[in-house]
Amino acid sequence: MAALGVEPFHAIARATGASVPQIGLALLAAALRAWNPDLRRHLRVALPISLQGRRRRSALGNHTSLLPVTLPCGEPGAAARLRHLTAEVGLGRMTRALVGGRDLAALPAGLAVPGLRLVSPLLRKARPRHLGVTAMRVTEWPGDDAFVVPVLAPGNAAMVVILHARAAVSFSAVFDAGVAGFAELFDHLGPALAELHAATTRA
Repeated sequence: MAALGVEPFHAIARATGASVPQIGLALLAAALRAWNPDLRRHLRVALPISLQGRRRRSALGNHTSLLPVTLPCGEPGAAARLRHLTAEVGLGRMTRALVGGRDLAALPAGLAVPGLRLVSPLLRKARPRHLGVTAMRVTEWPGDDAFVVPVLAPGNAAMVVILHARAAVSFSAVFDAGVAGFAELFDHLGPALAELHAATTRA
C-alpha cells in the first residue's frame, strides 16, 4: 500500500475543480502506465457506487451499482488524464448509474438470486483479467498506517481501494496470485502525484 499527503490533492482540486477520487483515479492510471508498458492503453474498470445514500448508512449489507470507467493509461499527459477522468466520473454519469442500480435493486430476490447463481460458476472459472477500483471518504480513521484490505471478486486480477482520510490518501490493493511484481505499482504513485501537481498548479 501507499499513503500520500492530502495537501497536494487539495491543491490540484482547487486548481482544476476535480474531486479527490478523480485525482486518485488519475494517479492510478499513471502508475499502471509506468508499472507495465503493456497497459499503456485505455483500461476499462468497474467503480462501485453506493445506492444507500446518507440516510441509509445504517442498513446492513452492500447495496452498490457498478459504473464502467475508462482509465486513460494510454494518455501520456498528466493533466489530460485528469480531464478525461473528471468527465468519466462526472455527476451526470454517476447519477444515471445510481438510478439504474436502484431500479435493478428493486427487482424481486426471486429473479435476481437465480441469475447470480447461474453466473457465479462462470466467473470463478474465468481467467482473472479485470481490475476493480473503489474510492471512499472517511472522517474517522485510526491513522495513516491503517489501510483497507479489499475483497477480490471472482474474475478480477486486482481490486484497488483509494481511501481519502483527513491527513492522507491511501492506496491499497489485493492481487490475484498470477499477477507478478504488483508491489512495484505503489512506487509509481508518489511520482505521479508530483507530476500532476506540477502540471496543474503552475502560476
